Amino acid sequence: MTIKELDRANKLHQEIEELEGFINTASKVWRGKLIQKKRRFIFKTVSYGWFDAKEYDLNTEAKNEVLKVLQARLLKLKIELDQLGTEATNETL
Repeated sequence: MTIKELDRANKLHQEIEELEGFINTASKVWRGKLIQKKRRFIFKTVSYGWFDAKEYDLNTEAKNEVLKVLQARLLKLKIELDQLGTEATNETL
């Protein structure tokens, strides 16, 4: 393994540990926040009980993946709202 590969492996290992810690905490609490600080996005858990808040800095790739999930959720909510509107219209007829 070259020094460059070793450096990359160490960075990947560090990011994996950070993400695993965040996921572990995030899976045990009920809520989280997506925070924008300057030009960075941070995904933050809300502290709950004995779990302290944890943060994970989103790089561009991770931010885009989170945005895809949020866009899919938005679409789902809009479809549900449209269905409720359609049902309400049908009930009044």
